[in-house]
Amino acid sequence: MRRFKFPLIAGLLILGGCAHLLNRVSYSHMSPRFAYQGFSFDRPPNRHWYLLRSEESYTAVILRRETGFSKTHTFYAQVALASIARQPLSHADFAALLRAENEPHRVTYEVRKLSDEQTLATIQNQWCVRFDKIALVRGAPVAPDDELRMIIRGFRCLHPAFPKATVDFFYSERGRPGDLDPALAEEGERFLQGVRIDVAPGTPAA
Repeated sequence: MRRFKFPLIAGLLILGGCAHLLNRVSYSHMSPRFAYQGFSFDRPPNRHWYLLRSEESYTAVILRRETGFSKTHTFYAQVALASIARQPLSHADFAALLRAENEPHRVTYEVRKLSDEQTLATIQNQWCVRFDKIALVRGAPVAPDDELRMIIRGFRCLHPAFPKATVDFFYSERGRPGDLDPALAEEGERFLQGVRIDVAPGTPAA
């Protein structure tokens, strides 16, 4: 049995590597446009983006962006269908409802907010809220003792085809102050511009 030990280990490593490759979808293998239930979006801006199949479902997806060698620096975008407690009566009521509910980007570590801005917006004639949040976070698994800065910017829009539902799309950057790159925010904004609310496959909201 001992003579099979090293081939067995090598085989397991190969299988693990294959599983990782199958899970990861690189930019070159992405279609020009992605479609999910209730929304679609353009392929991210450049070859540094990728997605993991394990972070994708028919109502939600996360797209990650390579950021270099810093273990504390991360950048990703997310689009998802989400639910709200009730159907809002007005645009202002929608904004108040979102502020009172849990945020779409939940974290499990200590958060100290530095700024939290929310403004009314309209996309495809639908009620939306633009949010812009900056916080200091501590307890992230990659650096549990470090205080990292986290930026989250995006939109929550009322979905016209599904009662008490929203399309949430945002990007998030986290890292030490020296890690953060303003150019990534520009890419994030370009990604947000490519998101579309759909009432049926291939049919955008009016």
